Amino acid sequence: MRVLPFLTVLLFAGPLQAATTCVFTQECLEGEECAETSYSAEISAAGGETLTLTTDAETLEGRKIASGDNQHYVFEAPSAAHFVTDYADGAARYTIHMDGPFTITYHGTCEGAP
Repeated sequence: MRVLPFLTVLLFAGPLQAATTCVFTQECLEGEECAETSYSAEISAAGGETLTLTTDAETLEGRKIASGDNQHYVFEAPSAAHFVTDYADGAARYTIHMDGPFTITYHGTCEGAP
């Protein structure tokens, strides 16, 4: 009867949500040299085709754009566009295009799938 409590927990816990976790080790500000960093982001399913990008700074909604073996994600903020590309070889880029114009690009890796 140990199985019954376990099944009850699974039933009320809801479906498991998959997520992509990205860790960035290099930050490049437009017009400046790149520098080491420790920045992370998580892309998770928000329901339907909507995805959520969660960082230390903000949480945004967006979508996936299919492109062969690479995964491209687009998120919109009031004054910026956020782009994440998860390449088939494990490399990842996260670029923020802000008013100005000004960009920040992060270099790192992603694991998992939303």
